[in-house]
Amino acid sequence: MEDLEELITNDGTLSLRSLIYKE
Repeated sequence: MEDLEELITNDGTLSLRSLIYKE
């Protein structure tokens, strides 16, 4: 999960990409 920063949007919420990685 080193790319977590890239999954976080400017609002500090997880982007849709994070949901894809989890699945």
